[in-house]
Amino acid sequence: MRLNLKTLILVTVVSLLALILIVAVLIQATVDPVSVDQDFAEVLLRLLFYSPPILIGLFISWGAVIRYNNKIRGVAANERVESYLTGAGKEKILQRELAVWEQYTLEQKYKQTGDRLYDLDRRAPVFRIQGQLVQLEPVGNKSIKMKEEWSVRGFKLNENNLPDIQYKTFREGEELVVEFSPFSKYVWDVFKLKNGRRVWLMNLSEDSFNLLYTEATKVIPRAAFSTHRIEEIEVGDYITFSCLNIAVRGISRSVDVEVKYVRHYSSMKDLLTSEGWQNAFPQAKSFEGALTALDWVKTYPDRIEKGGIYAIGVELTK
Repeated sequence: MRLNLKTLILVTVVSLLALILIVAVLIQATVDPVSVDQDFAEVLLRLLFYSPPILIGLFISWGAVIRYNNKIRGVAANERVESYLTGAGKEKILQRELAVWEQYTLEQKYKQTGDRLYDLDRRAPVFRIQGQLVQLEPVGNKSIKMKEEWSVRGFKLNENNLPDIQYKTFREGEELVVEFSPFSKYVWDVFKLKNGRRVWLMNLSEDSFNLLYTEATKVIPRAAFSTHRIEEIEVGDYITFSCLNIAVRGISRSVDVEVKYVRHYSSMKDLLTSEGWQNAFPQAKSFEGALTALDWVKTYPDRIEKGGIYAIGVELTK
């Protein structure tokens, strides 16, 4: 059972009340065995036998929550001093207007839940905060386990407002930027900063990853209308590429690169002609082979036809 904090409190109260009831009945059975229904007493004995794993899971989870809240208070104290010395440049800041797809997402959320906060956010801008990541890990045992939760400057992130939180690979103490809507607190983007520059997260197939890792690949092609806002990537930003290893069905190795340039082309042919097909697809045996290297991505031909394709010039960080 995976719990958030509110559910943990409820389960703890119910468990303690049940334990008190069990103990009371057992005491009564010892004092006056005749007055206690034997079948009922047997059920309670079984509950008593199976309750330790639940209670242990509760104790572990409460310990994690207490440590988590203590860390949040400690980090908050340091950030208050930072804001006093340098100004509140990392607090809740107006970032940008909603994108069309974000407005559509909020509309669907409102229809599904009836929560007016999503409706209010459709007419509100996107805000951002920046701060140190504090993590509540999904700890516990097989019976009781806490759901994953993060805090950045007191702003809480969990699977409710960041559905893919379990796929994010940030570490405790890293400097993160969170973009969110102000009423529902729905999160649109979370990214790490390195030397004050954004770190983008992308995946590569195992073969492509190995070519980048050995510095054979110098240019990463990405079609328009990606899940990443390629047009916002700037020179000096960083990208962490993860190796999407199909064999183990998970993300394994990663490598960091610095962005040297981002160029837009109307077609793959134009990109390969200008950038050099060997720099983008060193595994291809010819220009014609490089032209079809991304055809396995079913959406690419249509996306390139509608919006073109980007060439991201990269260099491995040392």
